[in-house]
Amino acid sequence: LTDNEVNYAPRREDSLTGQERVIYNDIVNQFGNSEEAERLFGDLNDREKLNRVYQFAFDRNGDEEGLNFWQQQLDLNNVTVATFAMEVALGAQNEDITVLNNKIASADLFSESINTEAKRDAYSGSSGEIFGREWLDDFGDTISTQAQVDSALTDLVNA
Repeated sequence: LTDNEVNYAPRREDSLTGQERVIYNDIVNQFGNSEEAERLFGDLNDREKLNRVYQFAFDRNGDEEGLNFWQQQLDLNNVTVATFAMEVALGAQNEDITVLNNKIASADLFSESINTEAKRDAYSGSSGEIFGREWLDDFGDTISTQAQVDSALTDLVNA
């Protein structure tokens, strides 16, 4: 988004207009239509998809009011599951933003540490996706250390 000069933060009550919205939707929906997203969400109904996003991002189920609101937005074609996920993340507050930021920091450290061919090979494909998601589940209340990342990647390479 930054590369396309799109500044967007819903917590600041920003809104997207015209070409900004086109760029935003294109980028977000590329992720939402990826093979990984299909493996994660393909067999779920919309309500289950919405709740899974809450579980992944915040380590909790969505509240009924929030799920109802987003279900209505999906039904009205105002959002896709991918844009919903981005909107929920960008609008996170209180404890949710802490959990999400801890997961992002941990994921960034993990991603930056996949710096050899052996690590890249071990982390490729759907087994790598599963490994990464399961590893990231441990980080919501805390941020991963480099030692935890190194240990996980060693286990992955040696598996």
